[in-house]
Amino acid sequence: MRGKPVLAAISGLLFGFFLALALQQWSVYPLTVLSVLGLPLLGLILGLLLAAWAPFGGRDTSAETPTTQPPAGEETA
Repeated sequence: MRGKPVLAAISGLLFGFFLALALQQWSVYPLTVLSVLGLPLLGLILGLLLAAWAPFGGRDTSAETPTTQPPAGEETA
């Protein structure tokens, strides 16, 4: 799996928990078992899916080019 799945899972879990808490505080949705457990689990799954899709992760070494130039006065072969 590419990306950072543990970080994404923890972030998604916390996001879901705080989303449920915020919705309850703004009187949008009451705190129920579905909101307290469902939204964090949904955030966890969403975080894992985003980590699997993430465009970052391992380095692509197929197109490796030198990042520095040789010192002045030296010739390259």
